[in-house]
Amino acid sequence: MRSNSYSNLILVLLVVLVNMPKIDIFSVPGMKQGIRIDDLIVLIIVFLSFSLKSKTLFASKGILLLLGYILFSTALGVLLHPGENFIRIAYIFRVIEYFAFAIALRNLCQYIKLIPFFKITLAIQFVAVISGLLTGNARSSGTLSGPWEVVTVVSLISFFTLYATGGSIVKHYSIPILISIFTKSRTAILGVLISLFFSNKNVLKLFPIFFLVISSFFYYVFELAGDDEFFWLKSAFNLGNLDLFVAFVNSAWENKDVNLFQTYKGSSDPSLAMRLGIWFNLIALYSESNWFVMKFLFGIGLGSKSIVVDGFYIRLVFELGMIGVFLYFRLMKNLWRRQGLRPIVIYLAFTCLTLDPYSASKIAYTLGIMYAYSHNRKVST
Repeated sequence: MRSNSYSNLILVLLVVLVNMPKIDIFSVPGMKQGIRIDDLIVLIIVFLSFSLKSKTLFASKGILLLLGYILFSTALGVLLHPGENFIRIAYIFRVIEYFAFAIALRNLCQYIKLIPFFKITLAIQFVAVISGLLTGNARSSGTLSGPWEVVTVVSLISFFTLYATGGSIVKHYSIPILISIFTKSRTAILGVLISLFFSNKNVLKLFPIFFLVISSFFYYVFELAGDDEFFWLKSAFNLGNLDLFVAFVNSAWENKDVNLFQTYKGSSDPSLAMRLGIWFNLIALYSESNWFVMKFLFGIGLGSKSIVVDGFYIRLVFELGMIGVFLYFRLMKNLWRRQGLRPIVIYLAFTCLTLDPYSASKIAYTLGIMYAYSHNRKVST
């Protein structure tokens, strides 16, 4: 098979992998996630990597160290700490898959057609999001599982394509802003604007363009749907959120469950109330372990309470421990050294405050594609 044929095959596989809705082929008892078509595509990519690279897979030491640490932390969690061991084990298999995909695709980096992948993904997601809005879906998710997942995938691809291949800064920042507005993703809008401010020298020249994009769309929505359309934005500035946060700190400190979501969902941002309730449950589980030094250093293992923890930093501290914190920020520091990757680092840093982007499969696959393509000589030099 010629090189171009491999490139076309991998392009199709990656487009399907990132954009196809999550469809279970086989269900797994006790888990919301089953064996998916995505998993079969990952197996195909791993097979191609072995067949084209003389059965040898190469990975950077940092990636192997991070994977090894996650495995070690999870093993300690199963052996020492209270929690959902079945979820821990199931989740670690999913994490291994993400790493295997990234490592295998790295060996095929010369076959990745980034720009066609970027354009096709944008077309699919924008058409799907707008179609959802036109059919009455208040917060369209494109073809993915949630608004935050589709907006993160599109934003990461847009930022990375700008870094890897060049192009118009205006275009590559306008795309994430528009998809964030269409999906009503508050965190994403702020994340993109913060990335713009802190990673571009000519931000003052560019900002009027983004202000025009945002203000014109907001005016359109006000005229079309009225003030109620902006509840998703206004609720972020609800003063009741302060009372909610104080209650969360007190309940976590006293290890007393006050059912934050039910108590405060009417007087504060409901999504924040739900999120803080999830955080409290994880902190309460963490406090049950008597192995203080071990849990402080290594955490209690990924997936100890559930697969979804809406806030990566809370997961990082309590499930991966201080060593995990060190390894993660060391990785971010290394990425920060590449000027073109700074928008991605800033965007992820902001997103991780209230979401866990690494637990969403489509985002994980997108990050794997970025990792693999960055080892293309034209990008890494």
